[in-house]
Amino acid sequence: LGYEPHKAMGPAHSMGYSYEKDFLPFAKNATTVSALSNLTAAFGGDQKYLLFNDFPFYAVPCQLAIRYPAAKFVAMRRRSCGEWADSALEQLFCGWMRAQCNTTRFRTTHPDVGFQTTRWFIDTFDRGLVDGMCRSTTATCLAHHAPLEREKTLDRLTNVCERHYERVRACVPPDRLLEVVISENASSVAGIAPFLGCSEADGAAAARQWNKQGRRGARPPNYQDRLVAAFSAGLARSTTLPRQTKNAHALARRPPRSPTSQNSR
Repeated sequence: LGYEPHKAMGPAHSMGYSYEKDFLPFAKNATTVSALSNLTAAFGGDQKYLLFNDFPFYAVPCQLAIRYPAAKFVAMRRRSCGEWADSALEQLFCGWMRAQCNTTRFRTTHPDVGFQTTRWFIDTFDRGLVDGMCRSTTATCLAHHAPLEREKTLDRLTNVCERHYERVRACVPPDRLLEVVISENASSVAGIAPFLGCSEADGAAAARQWNKQGRRGARPPNYQDRLVAAFSAGLARSTTLPRQTKNAHALARRPPRSPTSQNSR
């Protein structure tokens, strides 16, 4: 669609972006001077169409809506927040964030900044949730180990997702917000081109690109086998855990939550 994409705000960028110096001040006050308050100039000036995704952008939609009154927002959603919770637990936390759980001194590396930003984001809706998950990664990431505790964590993550979209709708004007429920066919992205003022031909090109690459990300989460193998490999390197926990385990199969079952809670 002619946009220059930028994923995340890693410190590798010449501006030296950091969680403490740039993210927190902007999160507290959208008018403060930081790397996030001058994105247009930082990434090439007014002559470019810029697209930003991943952290820290999903964490501060209200601040971005205030600071950039002409910007438009596309909220990519799964079919239900329960489905997002499954993905957030398996892929986001167990597959990535838990590696930073025991960090005592954060640096300006991409993983450290991402962990701090995501924990801050979740804390705005459920303070202490990530820290609690970090205190017991075995119970969080191995379904058979503490199924009730894991189920409560999934319920809390579902609530985080629901409240996030409620906040987005409350602070981003309707004419600047498009919600897209992702699916495995291009119908889910059909509204993006006209929403952004792009041509019909651009929309068709975007649909073709989605059919090539977008389906994989739209599929219901099914990370269990791969992630439990990685998690068990991590346990196998530990000399402090009981022997029986060093073996690979199969996570209990549980289909992604449907909106119906979610609403019945």
